[in-house]
Amino acid sequence: MLVRIIDYKIIGSGSKGNAVIIDDMLFDCGLSYNKLKDDLYDIKYLFVTHRHSDHLNVKTYQKILKDFPRIKTIANYDVARLVHLDEMVGDMTKIELKDRIIESFPCIHDVPCHGFVVTKDDKKLIYATDTQSLEHAPKVKYDYFFIESNYDEKKIELIRNKSKKLYGYDAWQGAMRHLSSQKSRVFYFMNRKDRESLYIELHKSSRFYWGKKMNELKELDNLKIDLQVGSIDFPEYDNLLAQATEIAEYLKTLEVNEDNIKENKKILAQANKAIKELNDRRIKIKMAILEPYDDFAKKVKNIERIVKEADELVRSQVRDLEEKEREEKKVQIQEIWDKRIGAYEYAKVMTFGDFLESKHLNKTTTLKKVEDEMVETLEKWEKDLKLLSGMEDAKDLICAYSFTQDVTEAMNRVAIDKEEIKRREEILKNEDLEVKKIYIFKIKDEKDAKLAEMLLKENNIEFDMEEM
Repeated sequence: MLVRIIDYKIIGSGSKGNAVIIDDMLFDCGLSYNKLKDDLYDIKYLFVTHRHSDHLNVKTYQKILKDFPRIKTIANYDVARLVHLDEMVGDMTKIELKDRIIESFPCIHDVPCHGFVVTKDDKKLIYATDTQSLEHAPKVKYDYFFIESNYDEKKIELIRNKSKKLYGYDAWQGAMRHLSSQKSRVFYFMNRKDRESLYIELHKSSRFYWGKKMNELKELDNLKIDLQVGSIDFPEYDNLLAQATEIAEYLKTLEVNEDNIKENKKILAQANKAIKELNDRRIKIKMAILEPYDDFAKKVKNIERIVKEADELVRSQVRDLEEKEREEKKVQIQEIWDKRIGAYEYAKVMTFGDFLESKHLNKTTTLKKVEDEMVETLEKWEKDLKLLSGMEDAKDLICAYSFTQDVTEAMNRVAIDKEEIKRREEILKNEDLEVKKIYIFKIKDEKDAKLAEMLLKENNIEFDMEEM
């Protein structure tokens, strides 16, 4: 397939700055002047979609106006409040120039924003970015498409309720101001003149564009890290060692007394002072040697941190996606259960939760395999419960079976429970239960009351005394 050829250059397209050259037209100037200057000599028209700084750098525009006064600027009324315009457009403005026709249409953004259709030599070009949709774009067939393709709808949906936690801002809400890759491609296929129509995607998100993937890190075998092993020159080592040995030998053979104690203390103090100075030098040298290593270690850790953050994000998205798939599969299994359970009379006492196991939600377990196991289980339940329903203690047996799902175990459990109840009844039947009686005496005289209290205490009789 031969794609229609047109001269174009994407200098910048994204949140860091937008500027696209198509033939003799510049669309947006959201970059520094130095990045644009060399490409401005053949430009006749500058189109500004909206006033956001990544599309309109006011300082850059003023430099363009000063250095290239012949360039004509076309933009909407909102941009006109910031800079001078040669032609101002509205929602459906048509401008007829010498060799081309310009048509504007509204884009859906958080500020007034417009896309442009340029017709020249019977060829139609559409330029649009920073918009939720292209529903207002003229419904014609285009030869050239320069339209936004910001994010993959599936990727952005995964972080819908947690983007603030992951990125520090609401990335999902921000993406809703832009055109998804899916909508962009649908517009292209629905409005292209033929299969040779050129399609250029703009404003692709570095995080959520559907074609974006992390490049592999370089193989460590091919990674260049320059290591210059240092050396430490210590020419006085032998002399200092000899002096230290001499002092040590002298002190070992010395017998300390009142006559030489001061002198010996002075010798030790001088030796320790020298050692301290030597250690201080050693520490400084160690720090100097470790400084480039510490710097290298920080850089490696920084690379590791960046990769780990991305790894955790991907892992989180994978977990969320897998959990979503498990929930969707659970709904499908529930639907099969609802269809199957109506055919059984006794198995109805069992619930969907009694059947469902974690393994049923795994990708490796097909729905057919789950349904086959479901039928087998329901048939077993129906047979077992029908058997139990005809026995003595049927209710207790069925209740026990709902926990054990095994006839023998259910029967054993009920038998054990009955034996335990019987044992307790026997104990209660044979036990002589003594009922204690309580006697109440009313003594109206205070002296008599104190006398009675004394007599009760002397005879160790348990009592409670209350004054009424």
